[in-house]
Amino acid sequence: MLKCGEAYSYQMSSRDTREVKKIILQNFDEIVDEWQTFRNWQNG
Repeated sequence: MLKCGEAYSYQMSSRDTREVKKIILQNFDEIVDEWQTFRNWQNG
């Protein structure tokens, strides 16, 4: 199970927050792949 922490949601409605979470979860694998690519590039 994955636990997500909320860093910022300034002036976001509950609906907006749910929509962002939904988008992140639907695209989680792609986000992780791109983050790993970025970190590999950053570390040389």
